[in-house]
Amino acid sequence: MPTLQNNSSAGNYMRVGDEEVRHEILPKTFKWPRLTRCRVTFISFFVVVAVVFFVYTCTKTLGVSPASICSLVQSQKVAVSLPPENTPPSAVESERRHPAHTRRRLPQCIIIGVRKGGTRALLRFLNLHPNIQAAGREIHFFDDDYNYSLGYDWYRKKMPFSYANQITMEKSPAYFVNEKVPERVWKMNHSISLLLIVRDPVQRTISDYAQLMYNKIDRGKTFKRFEDNAIDPLTGEINVHYAAIRRSVYHRHMARWLNFFHLRQFLIVSGEELVDDPVRAIKKVEDFLGLEHRIGQDFFYFNETRGFYCVREDSRESCLANSKGRPHPDINPQVVKKLRRYFRGHNEKFFQLVNQRFDWPTE
Repeated sequence: MPTLQNNSSAGNYMRVGDEEVRHEILPKTFKWPRLTRCRVTFISFFVVVAVVFFVYTCTKTLGVSPASICSLVQSQKVAVSLPPENTPPSAVESERRHPAHTRRRLPQCIIIGVRKGGTRALLRFLNLHPNIQAAGREIHFFDDDYNYSLGYDWYRKKMPFSYANQITMEKSPAYFVNEKVPERVWKMNHSISLLLIVRDPVQRTISDYAQLMYNKIDRGKTFKRFEDNAIDPLTGEINVHYAAIRRSVYHRHMARWLNFFHLRQFLIVSGEELVDDPVRAIKKVEDFLGLEHRIGQDFFYFNETRGFYCVREDSRESCLANSKGRPHPDINPQVVKKLRRYFRGHNEKFFQLVNQRFDWPTE
């Protein structure tokens, strides 16, 4: 009977009796063909042809021309609502589509401040307009030296996609009080439009303190009373070095901006009016930006629980984050009176500087 033997020296042969029989060994794994540039181009060509054929077939079936479809797409807003403030930029961009004929652009309008003046509400309301595209997060490009060193391309990539007929906008309230920012913005675009929303400086100062107070409470940290920050313990007078008070001396910051920009490039928005009558306040912004009036009363409803207007959009209702509009702590009335007297002269200088008055309490 023939015997079967392995011939280790032969490698691919077996011996059956006196005969050598070749034993084919199949490869253990399958290897994909190498993707050369020519093959990639060939595949891409067929993908494009398939897409064009699909669109052509759909338009013939629906009886609609491709041109009308493009017009319909271009007439729509890329994205209406802003993402939550804590949404990572990468997550926002991964969820946002990039429609044809859109690209990222440097902003043509910036909300420069003031902190705790209503900048988030202003941006949220303006983003309802179909011709405005707003960045969802504060970019801090001009006030942060590291961010600024990354250049305009980095800044542009932080902006939303927009059509040519849309205004790209961002807001960073720190811009208004930073000494370096006016010149940096001017170097980027000396004809840019600037929005500044202001409110009663006493209430703004208290709101500034309240935000830090709530942040410390949430982290379980101790905090000083507002009076201990606002009043100099040695003199009993206003502590002019307290950061929240310095931010409220509007004319000092505004004067720096007017060294680089004409007053006509600014729209000074009343924070009180935005709270009491958002439609009226937004119409002024629409006029300033040369936009058609598109944001009416049907976009808003008054939230009794929150105590301010919220947005109604496509039958959906939404308010600002819970950190907005939180109650202020009780402040000693004598301290409030001192603050009003301190800001009275500063407010008059601001009114003269911007050629506009605001009905802020003086006593």
